[in-house]
Amino acid sequence: MQREPTRFEFRARPVISPLAPWVVYDEPVYDRGVARDILRALRLPAEPCVLRVTATPRKVAHHLAGDWLCDAAVADEPQRIPSPVWAAMDEARWWARRRPWLDVWETCPRADWMLARCPGVDFRLGVRAGCACVRSVLSLVPPSEGRPAALVDAVEAWSADSSRPAAEVRRRIQGAYAFRDEIFADEAQPPTAIRSVVDSVIDLGFAVTDSSWGRVAVATASAATARAAATGATARDRNRSLPDARRIMADLVRAHIPTLVVLRAAVRNDPTVERP
Repeated sequence: MQREPTRFEFRARPVISPLAPWVVYDEPVYDRGVARDILRALRLPAEPCVLRVTATPRKVAHHLAGDWLCDAAVADEPQRIPSPVWAAMDEARWWARRRPWLDVWETCPRADWMLARCPGVDFRLGVRAGCACVRSVLSLVPPSEGRPAALVDAVEAWSADSSRPAAEVRRRIQGAYAFRDEIFADEAQPPTAIRSVVDSVIDLGFAVTDSSWGRVAVATASAATARAAATGATARDRNRSLPDARRIMADLVRAHIPTLVVLRAAVRNDPTVERP
């Protein structure tokens, strides 16, 4: 039985425009050598883009199939973008399976999944994204209470200055802990929104002192819980609001860590970089 020839198709899209439409880059070809030559002869555009190569039938695996980063700032030829490895959470790993990095980053519905594992991305950039998420719910804290905001200010200052020590952050963590103790002393079960805000602020502080991506991720999850809790009077209402709150946090992360930064980091951090 004669085997069906492999069909290679090429589509491209810019990276800096989130969810930009794909355009056909070249005519389909049925020869692996020709497909490889197209990749090798590709002249990198001035604007970074992703070239997506599909090979059908899909059951015939081919090393050319997948996403290739065309970015002169990384290399003078297309670089294979590796598959995302989100091993921090089973649910995140299940969601991301078989999705390329480009689609994962631009469509992920949860900030904590995005920040739990960002190989190669500058940690301070991740901290700034976490600060944006946490700051978006600080208004839920009574205006007369400034300790949570002071901790976020200290974390932001640390993230903006690579030479700045974390001593101020450590000091502000103690203040946030003191506020947390006070609200539990006043109420056996303080409002979920305020409790979650304070938890998110404290985790953000420990993210700096522990150099922990995981702590940044937990901080954004708590911020999403706080936002959802503030919009619903009952637990059922809060659960219904949580997916929207998580998407808001995910969008804030994308605003601070653009797709191009993630793709460049993925390529540079991959020990098995493939070339056409």
